[in-house]
Amino acid sequence: MSKALDRWWLWLGTNLCGIAVFTALAARTWIEPELADVPGAGVGEFIVWGTTAFPIFLLFMAAHLVMSFGAYRELADSKSWRGTGVLVLTLSICSAAFSFDNAHHRV
Repeated sequence: MSKALDRWWLWLGTNLCGIAVFTALAARTWIEPELADVPGAGVGEFIVWGTTAFPIFLLFMAAHLVMSFGAYRELADSKSWRGTGVLVLTLSICSAAFSFDNAHHRV
């Protein structure tokens, strides 16, 4: 296995772990379905979500930005789309996890 391929496998694994941590932290603040229509239910949950799950999401978005430079360099140097493909895949999975979390918050 090449060094570049190892890096992208590591990136994929790290992202899957980060998504699991984000989802586990975000799940603590999900509103119970029976309380979804109750005014004021879960008022403080946004603060908990904003101090636990949201920083994880921001960290991974910043890491995606940094890794995009590596994918661009790999594309320019060796004409390999592998890094770009892995980056698109991980961004899609992160976006799906964020959307899944928002659905549980009724956002």
